[in-house]
Amino acid sequence: MPVHGPIHRTLPRDVGRRLQESAGSEGQVTVDAVVGLLVDERRAANDRKLTQSIVMQLLVGLVVLLAAFAGSIYMVVKLDSVVGNDNGIMVSRSTGQPVAVASLPLRAISM
Repeated sequence: MPVHGPIHRTLPRDVGRRLQESAGSEGQVTVDAVVGLLVDERRAANDRKLTQSIVMQLLVGLVVLLAAFAGSIYMVVKLDSVVGNDNGIMVSRSTGQPVAVASLPLRAISM
């Protein structure tokens, strides 16, 4: 009689072979062997899910990192087309006037 239900759907096909290997000399399978096999299969399934989750998180992190690099490069190229350098002073390429920048007094930085 075939087994139906959630256990049958989650077990791999080699379970029968592994149960035959764990059978004693009389061909009987103990409850401990079945429980051990089910625990091993559940542990393997959890390990597969964990591995897939870690790989997906690493891929998302890699995509975010590549996007950050591309954005940084785009910003530098865009800034270089707008701003130039004249004797160490940042100037606008269109007007030649110094770009207004804010600066902090040194006493505000040191504690």
